Order: sequence, then C-alpha cells, then structure tokens
Amino acid sequence: MTKINKDNPLDRANMLESIIPGEICSNTFLQPPKTSIYLTQISKSDLEEFHNYSIDEKLYDFFEFEPFKTMSDTEAYFQKMQKRMNVEKSHYFWFVRSKDTNNLIGLASLANINFQRNSVEWGQGINPEYWGQNYNLEIHELLKHFVFDVLKFNRLYGQTMVTNERAIAGIKASGCSFEGIQRQLYKKGANYIDAWNYSMLADEYFQQANLTSQASLNVKLEDIIELVSYELKSEQISHETSIFNCRLWDSMSQLNIIIAVATKYNVQVQPLDYAQLTSVELIYDFLKGK
Repeated sequence: MTKINKDNPLDRANMLESIIPGEICSNTFLQPPKTSIYLTQISKSDLEEFHNYSIDEKLYDFFEFEPFKTMSDTEAYFQKMQKRMNVEKSHYFWFVRSKDTNNLIGLASLANINFQRNSVEWGQGINPEYWGQNYNLEIHELLKHFVFDVLKFNRLYGQTMVTNERAIAGIKASGCSFEGIQRQLYKKGANYIDAWNYSMLADEYFQQANLTSQASLNVKLEDIIELVSYELKSEQISHETSIFNCRLWDSMSQLNIIIAVATKYNVQVQPLDYAQLTSVELIYDFLKGK
C-alpha cells in the first residue's frame, strides 16, 4: 500500500512513477475497480510480445503513422516511450495484461500532464486480436480511478478520429462528454480527418461512482434472449450466447445492448458494467440482483 501527499507537487509527480493504475492507495475515496486485466510498467523483457502485435496493420487504422515492419521499428518506438517517461516526463505508459492468461493485450498511457491545471490526456492501443471484447472499457475504468482518485486531477480528456466508431462507442459508455469537433486535425496519407473531442471532470466521476447499479427485478431469461436477438438482428441467440462466441456481438453492439437493457428496465448501469455484462446470462443475473 502506497501513501502520498496530494498537497505536495513533487510527491504528486513522483507517484506517477511509483504507483501503477489499479494499485490500492491509502488516501483514495474508492477502491480500484475490479477488472479482468492489470497494468504493469513497460519493460524491455516484454518487447517481443509488444512487437508481435505492433506489426498488425489493423492496429494502425486510426493512427497517423505507418505500421511497424521490423523489430528495429518496435525498439525505436520503445526507446521513444522510455525517453518521454524518464527524461521528458511528459508521458507515462503501462502494458495491459489479462489476469487469466497473462497475455499482453495492449498499451495504456497518460500524456500532456498539467499539475497547475490538474488536467491530463489519456490514450490506449489494443492488440487487434482482442478488439470487440471490451478491454477498452476496463482500461478506461482503471485510468479514471487513477487520474481522479489517486492523482487528484480535475480533468481527463482525449480525442480520436471521427471515423473511429468503435472507440467513440467505448468513450460514451465510459461516461465521458462530447466537447466538439476539431476540423481536419489528423492527416492520414493524403486525407484530412476531423477529431472527436471529449472529457470527464472529477465531480462527474465521483457522482457516477456513487450511483448504484444493483437491480432486483422480476425478469425472465427469455426476455433477455429476445432483447439481445433484437439488438443483434439474429434468431440464433440462446442463454449461452456471449460476446466471446457470437460474431455479431462486438463492443459496438455491446453498447446498444446495455443501453437497451437500461432503457427497458429503467436501471442505472455503471461504465464497468458495460465491460462485464457480456452474455445473456450475465445480463439476466444483473437484473435479478444475483
């Protein structure tokens, strides 16, 4: 357990280097969210795993730079991350791993850290092999707790290409607010692309965290099957259907399913629930209060 003095600027800066998102700290209001992932300091020992998914061209669909081709490309980027962390102290990076398999899922980051304004920008890159499984939402929850409850910042913000529908769906599910469009901010090849800007404030985070999402309703399993069937436009849905065995059930349709559940049953659904209610049976148990 790590204890920090939030009134000491140097202490607040040092804790970025000494505390990993998800760790328990003595001065927080809330416990870190329970997730299926954990974050670790970036390490050269993980470079081969990092490289294996960094050469996947799908990863760069919404990045401006070209895909890595060789291990030298990955090593150069890794050295750039280390410089930003250890020399410039402008960015902080963590690798994201599965608790079940210990596989490397992706990379999470904080950037443009401003202690005077108490604001910070976040980012992430996920191995395309794990797209559509809502790991982005779990990363969001770990970083939100770290930014607002551990670091005591006031504003968390970010941006993505307006064409990145999957990321925008996850951002909305995380409770962030749309702030506007920056016209033609990105340049990918010969094309200019608008940026979708968003943010969350500390009071919004804590208000959200204090809402209860526990339901206790008289609902039938058949009703949930019908709802999911309608949202996925499929007649092949059963009590065993989940995001892991249904091709139509990805992170974008997940957002629509949970919104439909919240609307139909008039329940409060927390952002982390969006990441965890990933099957017919889990949604049913949630509504029954199990």
